[in-house]
Amino acid sequence: MRKLLPPAILFAAAVCAAQEGAGENVFLGVPEINFPVAPTVEGPQEGESQIPRAPNLKAAITPCFSIIGEDSEAIDAARYFALACEEIFNEAFLARLAFQQRIILQMAPEDKCPFDGDFSVSVSGANVTIAAKWHKDLPQDGFAKLVSGAMLRKLALAQGVEDAEVPFWMELAFSKILESRFAPNLIYYMARESSQREVSPLRNTLSLARGSADYAVAQADSFWAFRALSSLLKEDFSVFLKGALVGKSVDEQMGFADRITGGTWVPFDTVWVAAVRGEMLSRLGGAQAPEASRAEILRLGVIAAEGADGELVTLTGRQIWENRRSASAAAAIAARVTEAKIGVMFVNRIYLGSLLSLGVMYDCALEGDEDGFNSALAEFVERQRAALETEKRAKELLELPEEELAKLSPAQNTQ
Repeated sequence: MRKLLPPAILFAAAVCAAQEGAGENVFLGVPEINFPVAPTVEGPQEGESQIPRAPNLKAAITPCFSIIGEDSEAIDAARYFALACEEIFNEAFLARLAFQQRIILQMAPEDKCPFDGDFSVSVSGANVTIAAKWHKDLPQDGFAKLVSGAMLRKLALAQGVEDAEVPFWMELAFSKILESRFAPNLIYYMARESSQREVSPLRNTLSLARGSADYAVAQADSFWAFRALSSLLKEDFSVFLKGALVGKSVDEQMGFADRITGGTWVPFDTVWVAAVRGEMLSRLGGAQAPEASRAEILRLGVIAAEGADGELVTLTGRQIWENRRSASAAAAIAARVTEAKIGVMFVNRIYLGSLLSLGVMYDCALEGDEDGFNSALAEFVERQRAALETEKRAKELLELPEEELAKLSPAQNTQ
């Protein structure tokens, strides 16, 4: 392990933690204990003569961290990060977390730093010690990874996971969530990039291994998986996280996630893609571009099902009605109903009518309402034709020279 700060500083932090926190470690299912957050403490205080002399030592305490260093700005920055990290974990695990043996977070002066690089981690028994070299260019993403990773390791150790090897996707997700608390625009740009890629299947994300994939892509997939699972599982999400933390297999985790579609025709993969896309689009704000909505409508207007010979066939229009009774077609139709309902929130308004008609058409197919199906199909065809024409006219207007646009201005025409 890399060498950390001098023993005198470690001892000072340990004494501060012991004096401030009188109680058992608090984790999942244990009654809430509200630990006060200590203000920044500069050097040994009155009545603390047992702490070794360190004139420049400063410290701060949160429910889960003992923060020590020589620079007030460094202590304050670390404290804000620690508090934000604790808030994120409390929300995710539905508990107020606090440790009697807190995580020691050392903010080492750059000119006195005893280790190479910007960060260092040490785990000894149930004790987790992390350190950062304090300087103006300290990478925020690295610091978020350091702090959130320490929390995950501490929680894993508290649950008896001896090697403190926590799922990689959880490390990536919590790190990005913490980082985004101090740079909210990160999520917008990540959503914009992620929306251009295929959604990663949940099993693939849960199975991520260190060094096995592009780090930025893996972190984005982990972040969206975290958000989508939170939305889908609701209060059960904390149970899911606890299971992953204590080492449940990916198969066991997938079995838990399958509760989302239990008893319905809708395939889990369909719900998953829709949920992740919804999380991305909600961060992008507004509706999709017309081109994206047009492509989505075309995709939703076709279903794939098994034919009589077992081969996969594509169905559109009346073919959907005629094959609605087959199990594979019924499942695909139910999936389209779900996707249409979710898509209403994000579809470009030019194509909203088309999407609504398509949803009604599929719903009538499930209900066995042939007249309703035929009416909705005809309405869909007409609305889609009108939407394509509207999109074409909008593009033509955007391509007009400025002088031509000025002639179309209402203000210009009223003069």
